[in-house]
Amino acid sequence: MLESFKEDLIFYGNWIAWTFGLILLIVFLWNITAYRDIEYLEKHAPEYIESKGFVITSYQGYQGGPIKGGAVWYEARDTSGYLYQMAIAEWRGKLMTFDLECLNAVTNK
Repeated sequence: MLESFKEDLIFYGNWIAWTFGLILLIVFLWNITAYRDIEYLEKHAPEYIESKGFVITSYQGYQGGPIKGGAVWYEARDTSGYLYQMAIAEWRGKLMTFDLECLNAVTNK
């Protein structure tokens, strides 16, 4: 009976250690891939936004994701005065605009 208990304890102890190790590995891989493009984007996104006809009004921050890498968020105005919020990310070697949202489409203030 005692031997069976010891074997069960070893089995479950190993299972817990392996599960904890797997969780740490997932967190580690997430962090090394999710924010891999931030410095590059902070350097090149402003000129990309201005080349699309926007004038940057503020930098909103960044976010990470393991598939697309990081993204930087800006607020910018177009030539008509409309204010937009947008995320700039790199996808397959090109900068792209994601989540473009007009913040003052009704009032234009």
